[in-house]
Amino acid sequence: MNTSHSCSFYLLLLLLISTWTAPAQVNRLNNTPRPTYGGFMSTQVPVFRSKHDSLSLIQTDAQLLQIYKKEPVNQKKADSLMHLRGKIYEEGILGFRNIYYAHSGYLPFDSLKYITDKSTVHALSIVSKQLKELPKEVLQCTNLEVLELVNCDLRKIQKEVNQLTHLNKIQILNNTSTRKLKLKKNTVVKSFAIRGDHPRAIPKSFKNFKALTKIDLSDNGIVKFYNGARHNKKLYELDLQRNKITLQKNAIRPHPYLERLGLQYNTIRYVPSSVKNFINIKKIGFNHNAISEVAPQIGQLKKLEDLSFYNNKLEAVPDGIYNIRSLKVIDLFHNRIFKLEDKISNWQKLHTLYVSHNHLTYLPTVIHQLPELHEIYAYDNSLKELPASLCQIKKLKVLRVNINELKELPDCFDQLNDMEELDLSDNSFTRLPAGVFSFPHLKILAIVDNPWNDQLKQELPAMVKKLRDQHVSVHLDSYGDEPEQ
Repeated sequence: MNTSHSCSFYLLLLLLISTWTAPAQVNRLNNTPRPTYGGFMSTQVPVFRSKHDSLSLIQTDAQLLQIYKKEPVNQKKADSLMHLRGKIYEEGILGFRNIYYAHSGYLPFDSLKYITDKSTVHALSIVSKQLKELPKEVLQCTNLEVLELVNCDLRKIQKEVNQLTHLNKIQILNNTSTRKLKLKKNTVVKSFAIRGDHPRAIPKSFKNFKALTKIDLSDNGIVKFYNGARHNKKLYELDLQRNKITLQKNAIRPHPYLERLGLQYNTIRYVPSSVKNFINIKKIGFNHNAISEVAPQIGQLKKLEDLSFYNNKLEAVPDGIYNIRSLKVIDLFHNRIFKLEDKISNWQKLHTLYVSHNHLTYLPTVIHQLPELHEIYAYDNSLKELPASLCQIKKLKVLRVNINELKELPDCFDQLNDMEELDLSDNSFTRLPAGVFSFPHLKILAIVDNPWNDQLKQELPAMVKKLRDQHVSVHLDSYGDEPEQ
């Protein structure tokens, strides 16, 4: 590229990069917060190894900007600075943290003094205050429904908050207190969310907030499983996503009331035996961890319906999981599983089977013994054939087996009269049973990238047109002129 274009390009590049590298430039150039997990508004800034690293990056960026403002550009010096910059990134930045912002739709606390009738306030945000407890002005908002505290030093939520009979939700974003938040008795609040870099400020227990149905402690840097909600009898959901939980201490205490648990995006390698303590659990998410083993005691979860291990390191389905007869949905996407055992027949209530992105070479013939199975997602494996018993799954509506090594379908395949979505793309099919094109409830048919024989190539345009006239979405490779939509 010529010098002027090079200058413009690098100036733009530096501007874009600088908005997320140097704290001073974040404040100056990138003040627009974005919603993070949970819908909370924040920006990300780097955590530097030292103040020296932070200053070095700012100085390096400033020097680069000056170089590219001059013509001709001293490319040798610019390359040297870019190398230095890369080294600072690699060695000087330890990670990133969120800076939180008030919700734009909530009334700022400082504006409350201008409100004569405080009963009209339904959502209130308090920002950057040193608070031993919630201000008395909050208690005057008798119809308050949502209370948010951002970058505050809060030590206690007093018992008088119980007078706010409409207060449904409290969310605390970055409580800077060095002490654990104390919660006095409350029978009103149903939802409590905390975000921040100070896990030490999280309440030791939520048992005084007796009406809670959901607690969200995601993004707090928590390293061990949080047991402070085990006494909440109405608690339905506990969200511990995006922390640093390992479960190595096997210290999950009994949670007799909990039904939903989120442990996604942690650092779990092994699911311990104490998982059995969620005796009434119905849904658990272990997605995006590094799990390679699961204790057999998971099979004692007799009410578990939805279990997810998306993106882990399982090489086989753990034996204990085969014993969970209540399962309705199991997600094993993105693991290293080579085989499904015949013990899947225990999953008599299973509705949806997610096993894509693994190393399966076949599906068990006993799969027809799953009477409630509606959906099978088994794409991106090494399947060489589908069992004829598949045809006996009369409720099957979705079958996605694209990106495999399939050459033909079972002769009985056209018996799957409830089929709505079928994806056979990226396989080795040369022909298809005629019934594939006449399922009465078909909505989506994908048959892209298969080496069709000459006869089927000639017949495809007419069959595809007929399906599209019936409002079926058809995806195929054209081998020439694909019929018009």
